[in-house]
Amino acid sequence: MTRRNENKRVKNSPISRRQLLGGAATATAFFIVPRHVLGGQGNQPPSEKLNIAGIGLGAMGADNLRACDAENIVALCDVDWDMAAITFQRYPKAKRYKDYRRMLDREDNIDAVIVATPDHTHAVITAAAMKRGKGVYTQMPLAHDVWEVRQLARIARESGVATQMGNERYSAPTVRRVGFASGYGTAASDPFARSTAGRTGPSGPRG
Repeated sequence: MTRRNENKRVKNSPISRRQLLGGAATATAFFIVPRHVLGGQGNQPPSEKLNIAGIGLGAMGADNLRACDAENIVALCDVDWDMAAITFQRYPKAKRYKDYRRMLDREDNIDAVIVATPDHTHAVITAAAMKRGKGVYTQMPLAHDVWEVRQLARIARESGVATQMGNERYSAPTVRRVGFASGYGTAASDPFARSTAGRTGPSGPRG
């Protein structure tokens, strides 16, 4: 078989985006076009972009979405469409929903979800997304109690999806230096090396 025929066979292989992301395709069954061919100098090519959905489009959710502008924002969900109007205008091509369950059921092309809803709903929405094989970025607090956290950890292990919690204030350089100084793995037992994620002061408790 000639090299040209081999390239033609590779190009025509029926591999979906989801198979590629899930690792179902082998290295010999597909190729990624180099960045400079489709994306232009310094730009991200379409083959490397993720399909992102946002659930909760308030100040934090909108800010998280803006950080993903280089990706494809394909779906948006919020119960208050008046409040979400600015975000809807920013991403006019994204599908709009009020019920995250309906969005997850209908939008099969979603790769990852940003969860920035009121605190008491974080765990249940995060669990629903992971069970459908979606990567999740969930704002803090991750859950209401330890039991919910353990359930989310179990679902994450079983689904194998990528996960991250939005706790940027507590992964800042100053806090990381405290962790290194205390020794990771031992800081939890040192009362002088702890940092908490609660909100205090005039704004009051969250959720």
